Amino acid sequence: MANQRISGTCYITVDGEELNLSGSLQIPVNKYTRQAVTASGRVIGYSETPVVPSISGNFYVDSDFPLEKLRTATDMTIVAELANGMRYTLSDAFLAGDNANFAPEDGTVQLVFNGVRGDWS
Repeated sequence: MANQRISGTCYITVDGEELNLSGSLQIPVNKYTRQAVTASGRVIGYSETPVVPSISGNFYVDSDFPLEKLRTATDMTIVAELANGMRYTLSDAFLAGDNANFAPEDGTVQLVFNGVRGDWS
């Protein structure tokens, strides 16, 4: 198994248009956050809350960067194709938060996308 690639180049597309990822890609693995529920000194079950489907990372901003689309669209499909062959698709996605700040000294922007559905394949 030592010859299997587990990390390396990753491709991110937004509605089919590729963004240049500089790093720090984050994708949630879990669909739910679970907390143990205890009573009488023992675990009797758990509570469960959904995890917001998301993709975040740092991206290079070149002259073709779709800034206006990312700022205004609320129904994007974002696909992360990972070096290990796995794929994550975020549906009905939108740019989340208010701190998508461009860092011109290194030409990058950190973006967080949330969506209605996130699926691994």
